Amino acid sequence: MALSFHAFTQEDSTENDYQKEFDNFLNASQQEFDNFKSKNDSIFYQFLLDNWKEYELLLDEPRTTPKPKEQPKIDARDANLIKEIKPKIKTKTIRENTDQQIQLQLPPKEYKSMGHAATYSTVSFYGSDIDVPIVNTQSLPTEAELNQKQIANFFRENADNTELIAAVYHIKEQAIAKNLNAWGYLRLLQEASVVYFKKQNDRVLFTWLALLKTNYDAIVGYSDNDIFLLVHFDVPAYYISNFEKDGKRYYITPLPGQTDRQKPIVSYEGEYPESLKPVSLHISDNPLLAADQKTREIHYKDQTIPINYNQNMVDFYNNYPACELAIYFPPPLSQLALESLNIYFDPVLRGKTKTEKASILLDFVQTGFPYRTDEQQFGKENYLFAEESIFNEFSDCEDRSVLLAQLIEYFTDLNTIGLVFPGHVSLAVAIPEEIEGTYINYNGSHYYICDPTYIGSKLGMMMPEFEKIQAEIIDF
Repeated sequence: MALSFHAFTQEDSTENDYQKEFDNFLNASQQEFDNFKSKNDSIFYQFLLDNWKEYELLLDEPRTTPKPKEQPKIDARDANLIKEIKPKIKTKTIRENTDQQIQLQLPPKEYKSMGHAATYSTVSFYGSDIDVPIVNTQSLPTEAELNQKQIANFFRENADNTELIAAVYHIKEQAIAKNLNAWGYLRLLQEASVVYFKKQNDRVLFTWLALLKTNYDAIVGYSDNDIFLLVHFDVPAYYISNFEKDGKRYYITPLPGQTDRQKPIVSYEGEYPESLKPVSLHISDNPLLAADQKTREIHYKDQTIPINYNQNMVDFYNNYPACELAIYFPPPLSQLALESLNIYFDPVLRGKTKTEKASILLDFVQTGFPYRTDEQQFGKENYLFAEESIFNEFSDCEDRSVLLAQLIEYFTDLNTIGLVFPGHVSLAVAIPEEIEGTYINYNGSHYYICDPTYIGSKLGMMMPEFEKIQAEIIDF
């Protein structure tokens, strides 16, 4: 089986001398490229030998306001408070496409021209089998005491291994075929590391080297005799040990089974002398994972509705770093979930207007999914992707908003936005006709409040305590 590679647009060049030099050498001869690669790797090797220091680790948590322990319900007095108002927009958080799914990249000529791999191994990635070419590698020495020279030598020996780097590009192609984003690619590298190395520290260093060679911003550090991978994300992450270096946050990203570290960590000060980009946590679509069908029963209007979900997708998202709420809105439900929802909703929604459909979906999420705060369920704030809300027995306001947004988009094609208040998250939907109720005039449309937590509320009905509070908009 031959290794294949596709070309993709070169990343925008930075202003540093290394990147300018790299752009020039891309069009030069094979020997010139070899010389340049050696120069960059040699410079970095010297950094690894000489420039290390200790960093104190931090642990960030999302800013939260206590949520109601019981799901709020509308009463007769609330209906009289409904009127057309225009809440002020505090902040607009329109999320741009910043490498949400992995971009194809031009491999250097020497990796592109690699022939056939002798043998392949198979790794399991959330139920999917991934072929990984087997190549020779250089492990850390077996001395008991870990030091920076060993890490530097690991980099030098393996960075010069053209077959190994070609294998990394092959793994990246497999990630693209599975529709993984940059985080998913990192996780696939971690799984593939078992093919090349037996020891945990070697696997960490392989993942680091592979990320650097495919232009992702990653570093390593060590504490006692354990090496840790740290990556720079494109959004803040929570509950993950991290430190700041050169104005950027680097988060410990452990191998499966490797624990996070609270002790200070020793890492190098220099940067890899090529243009690197953060590991993106943005995700525009679901990964293409094998289907592992599980079923949950929803009790709604005296009926029991079976809804299927993909356990492999739930597991993928369950391992996702906790991060900004805006990241959780875009990924849709799995085909398994949508097909089972269609069985119930197709006859129920047939012949209805889009506004009527949205009202039915609103009532479904309000009353079909038991409410419990994250503090009650998990002991901390824990946002859920839509597929996770199908899997989990309970959900709170932001989880229900994410789920309802996906249901409305799928069954009505109406646009929605998230609304973030202190201690509450709601949804607003762009209704095509004028109705009585609370709305936000946004991008030329009236987005009416559509609160999946406020039991009994209709489109346009808003909890009275939030009517005069500025909302942050999440536009996804």
